[in-house]
Amino acid sequence: MGREIYIPYLYINKIHPSEMAKRRRGGPKLEFLKLKFCVIEEIEDRIDSRTNSPYSYTTVLTSGGRVYGLGIDPSQVERIQKDKFYRIHTPSPINGIFHLEEKTKMEEIKKFAIAPEKIQEALYPPCMKVSDLTEEKLITIAIRTRLSVQGYVQLVSKIYDEDRCPKRTLILKETMEGRRPATMFVRLWREKTEINPKVGSLVQVLSLKLTDYKDSREIHSTPSTVLREVSEEQPPTQTDTQAASQ
Repeated sequence: MGREIYIPYLYINKIHPSEMAKRRRGGPKLEFLKLKFCVIEEIEDRIDSRTNSPYSYTTVLTSGGRVYGLGIDPSQVERIQKDKFYRIHTPSPINGIFHLEEKTKMEEIKKFAIAPEKIQEALYPPCMKVSDLTEEKLITIAIRTRLSVQGYVQLVSKIYDEDRCPKRTLILKETMEGRRPATMFVRLWREKTEINPKVGSLVQVLSLKLTDYKDSREIHSTPSTVLREVSEEQPPTQTDTQAASQ
């Protein structure tokens, strides 16, 4: 399981005690929504790096075309599957995430129309340059933003924590020229540690995500992450989404 965190599971799935106290004193009531959605990504098991609590997570696309994260209580994982369609009665999403718990009302429904390009756009955005994703630039990008990048492989680390949660780091640089080209880090988790490109090769790393990990912003792999070697003539913003999803 990956030690990743977007918002502590304790509070993304439960109302904070101080908020509960306000509501008992006659404060604003919790607003509920009925959302229809399709699960568009594999479900991941994770561990909250702040609380050490296990949880699961996936990405969904609603009937209205919006993308959300879904935090899942580990005991409820069997209620949901990739490529299935559901209706859920849930509090308003917080920071782009809603949640599936034991008491959550959710039912499987018939498939509704979703344009395939909507899923591709959600999971495989166009590639950005390395210089757009340096540490200084990441503070201007929203957490959980899906990203793709093109750059030259400068370093591939060994695999760490193989017995617990395998991970490795890629360092990409923008060009092979110049003394100090822009560089960025990509952290690969679990089965994505099998990605092992040749140093010096020009690659596109597709379907990454900006995360808040141990109080710093990092770019991590997702279940949909793929790496492709490309030619130098290929424009950085060109992404073959059909090939990426295969």
